[in-house]
Amino acid sequence: YLSIPLSTHWLVDSPSVMPLGLFYTSCMLVISGFGATAATFPAYISDLFGPKNVAAIHGQVLSVLIPAGYVGPLIVSILRERAMSNSIHDLASKLSPQAFEAAFGASRDSLDELIQAKVVTIRRLLEILPDGTTDPSPFLYDDTMMVLAAMHMVALGCVVVMRPVQSKLFEVSTCSHHEEGIGGRRERDVDGHRGR
Repeated sequence: YLSIPLSTHWLVDSPSVMPLGLFYTSCMLVISGFGATAATFPAYISDLFGPKNVAAIHGQVLSVLIPAGYVGPLIVSILRERAMSNSIHDLASKLSPQAFEAAFGASRDSLDELIQAKVVTIRRLLEILPDGTTDPSPFLYDDTMMVLAAMHMVALGCVVVMRPVQSKLFEVSTCSHHEEGIGGRRERDVDGHRGR
């Protein structure tokens, strides 16, 4: 996650193949990580807690995905909207109050309301500002990537401190004893029936 904003800044500063390759590689690793986690998680649970309750534990883990599927995009959306609002405020501050009012028909004091109404946008401000003004659009997800990287570091720390359950605490399968018990009982029932 950290390499995505770094490669974006590098690509904007010096367009070349290297930062573009780093950006694509980072995105591919992030995307492939989701599938790899889902594929290896049952085996990881089995290694930590034993094979008996893998299905039950994995079901509990999957139940977390429902709130995570809502909270994750919500965090991304909030951080992006905040970054966009900050970028628009920064660009608007480079315009004189008269130029801003002439372009949008309102004073700069009502900028937040104009942003909410989608009247003032980054693209519209860049059309008014002088040539050479840096477009902040490629950097809108910088804060998001930093937060996601921090969350993954916390998750990595949790994984590091987890230790497998000692094998002596694993429950031994009793299938063979159970089957013998059933067989013995069935044999006794048959003998008893014959005796009657």
